[in-house]
Amino acid sequence: GGAREGAERVRDIVEDLRRLSADGSGELVVLDLAECARIGAHWVLRGARQVADLQITGQMPLRVRGRPGHVQQVVMNLVQNAVDAVAGQPAPRVSLHLSTEGGMGCLSVQDNGPGISEAAAAMIFDPFFTTKPVGHGTGLGLSISLKIAEEHGGHLLHLPSDQGALFRLELPLAEGAA
Repeated sequence: GGAREGAERVRDIVEDLRRLSADGSGELVVLDLAECARIGAHWVLRGARQVADLQITGQMPLRVRGRPGHVQQVVMNLVQNAVDAVAGQPAPRVSLHLSTEGGMGCLSVQDNGPGISEAAAAMIFDPFFTTKPVGHGTGLGLSISLKIAEEHGGHLLHLPSDQGALFRLELPLAEGAA
């Protein structure tokens, strides 16, 4: 039955997250942001109600310093938001792009959804602010993600875009990785 499959999928995800968060509080290590993006996108799409066309382009591998569990959480938040944003679009698409800029490893997540209004954009990083229907979002994803990025000495930005929403996670490059 569907309920058992659902329960098993949840259990798998919980196991993965537990494994990821086991190293969450610890030291900053060198990790591959491209690999984090791939794994995170895979998990989100496995749980998605609607299939979105996903593209990952750019610099791979992309070595940054971070706590893998925390970085994975941010990536999954960004991809989940993008997948939610394209629900109901005729040709839903989510694009992840990896690049380096000014000593930072950058992961850009762009969707072809309706985009974010200027009014909402001013509040999207506030705790509990959400544009999702009741019961669909805690409103904590972006505020937690921003906090994690800043704890890493990085940034999480919402950038103007001519199509959909565009977010960019920036984390310090691992020494000599440029």
